[in-house]
Amino acid sequence: MFCYFLPLSRCESGKIDPTPYRATLRAYRKYSHWIMPYIRRPQQWLRHRTYNFIKESMEAVSTPCAALHVRRGDIVLHGNNSRKYYPVSDYLALLPNTTTNIMLFTDDANAIEEARGVHPEYNWMYVTKKRYRGKEGGWQEHFPSGDPTFEVIALMAELKLAGYCDTLVHTVSSFSDVLYDEMTAAGKIVTRLKVDAGKAIESPEHTHSAEELTNLLELQKKHLK
Repeated sequence: MFCYFLPLSRCESGKIDPTPYRATLRAYRKYSHWIMPYIRRPQQWLRHRTYNFIKESMEAVSTPCAALHVRRGDIVLHGNNSRKYYPVSDYLALLPNTTTNIMLFTDDANAIEEARGVHPEYNWMYVTKKRYRGKEGGWQEHFPSGDPTFEVIALMAELKLAGYCDTLVHTVSSFSDVLYDEMTAAGKIVTRLKVDAGKAIESPEHTHSAEELTNLLELQKKHLK
């Protein structure tokens, strides 16, 4: 962790017994809006490389914008606890008709092609990086580039870019919580919309949702032709 981020304090590691200071879940939720940004204070080299990465991978950021976090990857590989692949259209359906600029955060290369191909009426913005397609990365494989340092830089870039938007649309995921904390850290009011609100989050039925989504997109492509 401290290869990338600043020390949490001046105390030497291992010199303090952390047991009395361990935060409860309730305390964490109460203070997470500033605790996590504090923990993620990048070292100077990481700041510099993140800045350059954003500059090189995106032409410009258009605002106002909505952020979409489309989480796929291995979520369909959890057996009875699998989560569902939702089409991009389900995310867009929650936005006002006046929304045109979309910041897309996703671990799925298919989602980028889906967004641009099926919904070309939007101005799509996203960082350029290598992504797996659907579940091809397998269980708990989150480094398609094979370069952990690059993946941290790309992650920090996405957190920075999320701050430009005032709406976040997502399904249940820990990274969505991190995005929201980052977007609201400076006191900004952010509208949060959940695609899977009121639906079954985890189900063995969701293991088939990757194939179901592929079939749906094939039908949509035929309709567009």
